Amino acid sequence: MIVKVCGVTNFDDAVMVRDAGADIVGFVFDRRSPRYASYSALVETAESGIEVAAVYTDADSVFRSDMLEDFIQLHFPHDQDLIDYVHGQGRKVISVIRYGIDDLEEKYREYHSADIILVERKPRISDIISDHAFDGKRLGFAGGIGIDDVDLVIRRDPVMIDVSSSLEADRGKKDADKVRRFFSAIGDLHESDR
Repeated sequence: MIVKVCGVTNFDDAVMVRDAGADIVGFVFDRRSPRYASYSALVETAESGIEVAAVYTDADSVFRSDMLEDFIQLHFPHDQDLIDYVHGQGRKVISVIRYGIDDLEEKYREYHSADIILVERKPRISDIISDHAFDGKRLGFAGGIGIDDVDLVIRRDPVMIDVSSSLEADRGKKDADKVRRFFSAIGDLHESDR
């Protein structure tokens, strides 16, 4: 299972979450978001060898990207052509399905060639994690995942979990203690499965 910590806005937090156990560090490039990051923060992080994802909310931003990120997260309805474009740039795609807004079955079929299909539900994915619509699908999950419910989400055997706000001291600023406790909880869950 891949763990992505998203909503990182600076290099120091990127290093801290990576050192705690994050596989991918996510940067949001939507000026309306309180977690908006500068592209220079992503570049500094990528150049240090940390695997990074850029979260985009429109196609124009994808086309303007310098493609220095490892993953391009398409957080808006998109088509196969855009997935093909990103793959053609040598990057991996995370396609987002917004639970309760998008048609899960339809989008799952449309996004079949994405490297990861991420189902997001706000405020909390754990409230609907037992939905049988997820059965038999290789999915990632996002939406309010924290120490108190990560065990429910992990039981679904996701490809990836994406955490953000539950690890913050303030919007856009990660809390080192929350991050350590979260990754410790994940480690404890893996140990109890053995």
